[in-house]
Amino acid sequence: MMTYIASLLGQGYADQYLSGINWDIVSMPTLVGYPNTRTQADPIYIGMTNMARNKEATMEVLQYLISDEYQTTMARQANMTVLKDRNIQTQTGADMKRGSAGKNYAALYKNQMAPMAPIHPRVDSLAVNELVKYANRLAKGELDVNTLLREADDDIQKKTDAELAK
Repeated sequence: MMTYIASLLGQGYADQYLSGINWDIVSMPTLVGYPNTRTQADPIYIGMTNMARNKEATMEVLQYLISDEYQTTMARQANMTVLKDRNIQTQTGADMKRGSAGKNYAALYKNQMAPMAPIHPRVDSLAVNELVKYANRLAKGELDVNTLLREADDDIQKKTDAELAK
């Protein structure tokens, strides 16, 4: 069992890793208190920076990436669309062949997406840095997973509180 990554099941991946396996897709379980809510998005951000030399051309590319045409093409290749258009969503996986044809791609859209957590760059980077330190200690055999989780949680909470108090 694995969770679905929005761009995971292209035909090449499915043929290489899933051929000969009897598999299908179901919606993810939901949490108590959050019915009909799936995980948060794990987006790839694409945008224009102030260094772009040709802003008009850059904007045309961005507009194309969110166009019905492009999103439909990608959806038909089993990539989840970023659009809420039910017509495009229902075409997800339509061009898949062999062992990937006829799978329950509709399950990908069964529940609404959870809202994104607020981003706090200073706190987020602090937490990542601490987790890397603990992961390295785990890899060296200096502590077990339960100790890692307990100590990292304590350390990150203390450092987060101190950072937010500034």
